[in-house]
Amino acid sequence: MQQVTDVESRDQYNYYTLLIKASFYGQLEIARLLLEYGAGVNEQNKDGNTPLRVAAERGHSEVVKLLLETNKVDINRPDNRDRTALMFAARKGHLEVVKLLLETNKTDINKRDEGGETALGDAVGFGHLKIVKLLLANGADANLPWKDLPYHTLLMGAKERVKYYSTEDPNSEKKQIHTEIIYLLLDFGADLADLRVGLRDGKTLLKQVGSEVIEKYIHSRKLMQEETLKTLMKKKEPQLPEALAAEVTEFTYRNLSEFTEMLTGL
Repeated sequence: MQQVTDVESRDQYNYYTLLIKASFYGQLEIARLLLEYGAGVNEQNKDGNTPLRVAAERGHSEVVKLLLETNKVDINRPDNRDRTALMFAARKGHLEVVKLLLETNKTDINKRDEGGETALGDAVGFGHLKIVKLLLANGADANLPWKDLPYHTLLMGAKERVKYYSTEDPNSEKKQIHTEIIYLLLDFGADLADLRVGLRDGKTLLKQVGSEVIEKYIHSRKLMQEETLKTLMKKKEPQLPEALAAEVTEFTYRNLSEFTEMLTGL
């Protein structure tokens, strides 16, 4: 048996290093040993894949954690298509890996690949609701275009999934998940104006999403607003100023947190 002494040796087909292979297959102890012998954590194969990238895509959270603990990983190093570890973890639905990457506070959360896709766009497209919420809560931009298409937003991406799954089964779980994603995007600042923007086919996003979905969203947020208003008014003596009453009437139910801060500051 030939002894391997070079920890940076590569196979001839994919140009994988030993550490990339160990990370790909989730071999934690082998990866740990290779690191102890100085294996490079940012080495790439011919496709630009790093140990972190392949471990993230495969959902090997313990290997991801090990690599991050070296404090040497370039967490945003892209592959040859400009895709990062976060994008692949979000696409594949690996929640724990996404959490680990975000906890470093070094992840470029809004980075776009060569096709204009983001980690959030991947999570929206594949219906990973918990990851969508986590990314939005950590600063992902809900208003970036969906892929490299100026006429397509993330709202439209979620809408298309709702429409697609509705044709299969109106009560399908996937339809409900993408409906919830629409609500999340709106809650985290997706521009409601997108619902009224004319598209190239003359339709509006509002018509394409469906009035039922939007009405349900607005109704639920209106109830939230009313309950918030009741709670706050118990602490306030006088009636609402006329200007504020008008603000309540015109409130779009999207920026509830900003609205609450405004009331609290009176």
